[in-house]
Amino acid sequence: PWRFSVDSVASDDGVALLVADVGQARYEEVSRVVAGENYGWNVHEGTACFDPSAPAEEPAGCPSHTLAGGQLRDPVIEYPHPGVEDDPAATGIAVVGGYRYDGPVAEFDGRYIFADWRADGRLFVAEPTEDGRWPISIVQIRGESGAPFVRAFGRDPEGRLARLTDVQLRLV
Repeated sequence: PWRFSVDSVASDDGVALLVADVGQARYEEVSRVVAGENYGWNVHEGTACFDPSAPAEEPAGCPSHTLAGGQLRDPVIEYPHPGVEDDPAATGIAVVGGYRYDGPVAEFDGRYIFADWRADGRLFVAEPTEDGRWPISIVQIRGESGAPFVRAFGRDPEGRLARLTDVQLRLV
């Protein structure tokens, strides 16, 4: 995992962690952690099957359950590395976890804001759903492209987010 946050939006099953998990060769993922669940390391990368002996290729077979019979839990967010899928909404090489937003900008309220390490002036915004994967949209940060690399996010008491780049700390 590379950064996690406490899910600040109340849910029926209580507080949860959102864990950004950097992939190895093909996919990046964010999981909403439920105590006692298994997230598929090292046989899954995102929702795709994974073979550590051939990390760039999807294996022919893939387990869906643990040896004890428990079902493997899929991430709520997944995006590919460049070239893995045709025309994905988002791509990158290392997910940097963020936060569910509860600040003053209404259009982001309740959404999970995060980035890829190689941000290229982009933030990712995921729309939480009750079940399944959260769809991702991209927000281009005005006046930025190319660098900087996003290293982390922070949050102030009013719920506003800040992102730490290789250059400086900036409010989102």
